[in-house]
Amino acid sequence: MRHIVAAILVLFISQLTAPALLAESLPNVIDKIRASVVGVGTTYPLRQPNIKGPPSSLTATGFVVGDGLHIITNAHVIPQKLDTDNLQTLAIFSGRGNSVRAHPAQVVKIDQEHDLALLEIQGEPLPALVLGGSASVREGQKVAFTGFPIGAVLG
Repeated sequence: MRHIVAAILVLFISQLTAPALLAESLPNVIDKIRASVVGVGTTYPLRQPNIKGPPSSLTATGFVVGDGLHIITNAHVIPQKLDTDNLQTLAIFSGRGNSVRAHPAQVVKIDQEHDLALLEIQGEPLPALVLGGSASVREGQKVAFTGFPIGAVLG
């Protein structure tokens, strides 16, 4: 179940294409959810002299849920160990281009069996996805995936 996050995004996007939105183009649907799809990775404080790697590293995709301060991602992308001696932190990356912002994050809960992790950030909430139900998803219905499949290369 390594692709639970992707499957949930598929269900969400499928919900958006319910009869009232069928005429809406895929680019418009992506525009609606883009702010809720975030990067997951690690970061060091600026000017940290002894870092072991890049200052920031985006390694996965997540999506914002609930109160805008919680993020769901895959459990296998959460680092087993951070470089705490040099203040490396788990981070959520929001925004695009020159407006990317790193939000320090903490792990709230990990479900290894389903490969899910719930993370939490502090501060101003991010736009949250409203997840749809599976009742409106039909066999043969078109689906689309979004996220950061190659880190920040396509973001």
